[in-house]
Amino acid sequence: MTRRTRQRGFTIAEAVIAGAVLAVGISGASVAWVGVYNNYQAANLATVAGQIGRAEVERAKIYGVNNLPLGTYSSTTQEGTWQGSFDPTSNTWVTGTSTSDYVIGGLAYYDNKGNRVTSSTAAGVSFYTTMYITDDTVAPTTGTGYVLTNTSRRSLEIDVYSLPSNTMVESFGTEMVMGGV
Repeated sequence: MTRRTRQRGFTIAEAVIAGAVLAVGISGASVAWVGVYNNYQAANLATVAGQIGRAEVERAKIYGVNNLPLGTYSSTTQEGTWQGSFDPTSNTWVTGTSTSDYVIGGLAYYDNKGNRVTSSTAAGVSFYTTMYITDDTVAPTTGTGYVLTNTSRRSLEIDVYSLPSNTMVESFGTEMVMGGV
């Protein structure tokens, strides 16, 4: 009687099972990588948006409470409100109706590194900002004007949105009072 020796190797069934296990492992690793990458992108977006927002708040502080623009007075709320952005080409604060190179409709645009760009369609544009100033304890003048008093308080809010989704990423604010912060 001849003795058969078993040859070493894999059977088809073993190869199929090994392939399935490998496929599940690769699939799991891919899903995990996509999750990590999406978290990285979200963190990067928030970081750049945060830098933009903080820079705009600091710019307002540097200009000082008396040098920020006045808005329109509402007798209903007894507050003055203004919306717009800073225009570096004219070194002024411009309203929501502006159409300068750097502020379109009161919005300032930035690329994905936080650099100011000249249009909403510029290459790499990723963010836009707008500033809101609300003044209370003001003295109304004729029409819709007002002046600041020694007790006026100015609330600033900078909102940073991502493009193309138009989703608010960050919102920063501060309050300024006459003669102090």
